[in-house]
Amino acid sequence: MSFVLSANRLDDGSVVYFTDDEQWSSQVDDAKIVSSDELDEALRVSRRAEERNIVVGCYEVEVSSIGGKRPVRLRERIRSHGPTVGDQQSRPVGGPEG
Repeated sequence: MSFVLSANRLDDGSVVYFTDDEQWSSQVDDAKIVSSDELDEALRVSRRAEERNIVVGCYEVEVSSIGGKRPVRLRERIRSHGPTVGDQQSRPVGGPEG
């Protein structure tokens, strides 16, 4: 299985993804893909950002091995790309409308 790590940015609540350079991006396409074997270490490293009050709620998101970083669960697809109904426009990058 393949995973990406997700959390919410503490200053604005935006959904973010842990990247190869140990930063956080609002784009799932920027996320670092980790295998089952690498997951515990990646979570340990990403949770340092929780300790520094940068993000909250770090956890793994299973992604499809076909098509790159597409989350498997509908809940995670909604978090990464916005609602499944409505005007069919993606949510703005960087956080909720305000």
